[in-house]
Amino acid sequence: MNNGRVVTHKHKYPKEYLDPTKQIKIASCVVALVAIVFVIKLWYLQIVKGSEYRIKSENNRIRTETVSPPRGIIYDRNGKILVENRAAFNLAVVPEDVEDMKSTLVVLSNLSGIPYEELEKNLKERKKTPFEPVVLAEDIDWKTLAKIKSEIYSLPGVIVQVEPKRHYRFPGLASHLIGYIGEVNEHELQNVKYKGKYCIGDCIGKVGIEKVYEHFLVG
Repeated sequence: MNNGRVVTHKHKYPKEYLDPTKQIKIASCVVALVAIVFVIKLWYLQIVKGSEYRIKSENNRIRTETVSPPRGIIYDRNGKILVENRAAFNLAVVPEDVEDMKSTLVVLSNLSGIPYEELEKNLKERKKTPFEPVVLAEDIDWKTLAKIKSEIYSLPGVIVQVEPKRHYRFPGLASHLIGYIGEVNEHELQNVKYKGKYCIGDCIGKVGIEKVYEHFLVG
């Protein structure tokens, strides 16, 4: 203060330094620009490419599938095959991949000739998780297989599984001696012979050679 007057002095910064106010403005502009770029990139990934990445994500999920090994072949003493395996085709669906289950079952019923109610019943009884295949019909014939294969690309979630099935070349010959196989039950799973080695859905020899030599014939 000089002679009753207030004298203010404007601080001058060296030329090599910017005014702090200008620095704040520049920093704000940079932050705003980065935010805009980030928002645009996010919009591009979620809106423009969202469907593409969702499909890739769906296809990249890890799934487990049980593969049935073929049982051993039974020969007579002259080396002639008595019992062997053949390919069986099972009609199945992966629930998670099916867009409209009801309409899909209707189409499959028309193609296979299997009543809709039967397919729906098998689906409800056998479904475990959305990602596991559910067998709707076992060992379908070649004609049905051809019909389904011709339409399978328009039926997302529908698959045909191939598994080995027992084939007895001479059904009426010593059937009581050769025996047969069947699905293991809960009571049999408690037997030390099967416990820890089999699970529900596996097939074992029930009688005859199929049972006696189970440990040799099992896949």
